[in-house]
Amino acid sequence: MADSSKSNGLKVAIGILAALLVGSIVFGTKLYSDQKKVSMQLEEDKQDIIADLDDIKASYEDALAESDIVNQELADATSRIELYIDSLKSAKADVVYLRRFRRQVSILKQERERLMAENDSLRSSNQLLTLQRDSTALALVEQTKYNDSLLVQNLDLARQVEVGSNVGVSGFKAEGARVRSSGKIVSMSRASRVNKIRVCFSLGSNTLAEAGDREMLIQVLDPNGDLIGENAAYTTEEGSVNYSKRTKFYYEKNSLDVCDYIDPPAELAKGRYTVNLYDKLAMISTTSFELR
Repeated sequence: MADSSKSNGLKVAIGILAALLVGSIVFGTKLYSDQKKVSMQLEEDKQDIIADLDDIKASYEDALAESDIVNQELADATSRIELYIDSLKSAKADVVYLRRFRRQVSILKQERERLMAENDSLRSSNQLLTLQRDSTALALVEQTKYNDSLLVQNLDLARQVEVGSNVGVSGFKAEGARVRSSGKIVSMSRASRVNKIRVCFSLGSNTLAEAGDREMLIQVLDPNGDLIGENAAYTTEEGSVNYSKRTKFYYEKNSLDVCDYIDPPAELAKGRYTVNLYDKLAMISTTSFELR
């Protein structure tokens, strides 16, 4: 009777393990499938935008074929659309880049409607209106060319700002420290003597970065991987990160040395501590130190 109970228990345990294994396989397969769907959706969105640009280009080419009068007015616009298409085809599809191009397509469609309506109206006008049209159309083309130039510059600038605003960090280091009653701070490697964790780093000069108040997130993990310090969370729509301390400073586009101190728990474990530095959600540097 006892042997039968043990056998039944073993079968139940094997059944549970098998169910867990099947569950993990199903979860992994779903995760891969979801990532693949997102990638496919981004590529579909990219092809939709290219199709919209091709449609705008085709309407310009049709107008060019109908009359020599509009040739000079629309030739430059057609070339610009071709540049947009080539740029989008060679770019990697991502949400931010496609969102900007979709806004750009909306602007181009509005400009096309105005330009084509103006061309239709001018073609049906008399010689006097035709002369006036030539002057007005030239000004419109020049303004459109100027606007397109600004839009391209803004797209490039937005990308430069995204990259350029990330100030370079070097010399990232951390160590145990002790603040004496006199206020003097000394390095300390004995866990029982440490009452502060000192974290320092240097920021490089960057003329593209914006001057002003800045902050970075310091994350300190003990030998067991547990977060010490404030244990607060920085959260945005894109995600969140837990941190030990939010260090704030004023950046003037010049090189700057920054040090900050984290309050550890009353008892620190011996071993290796990992320290990570975040600029918002992006980890930009990491280091470690040992307490004995």
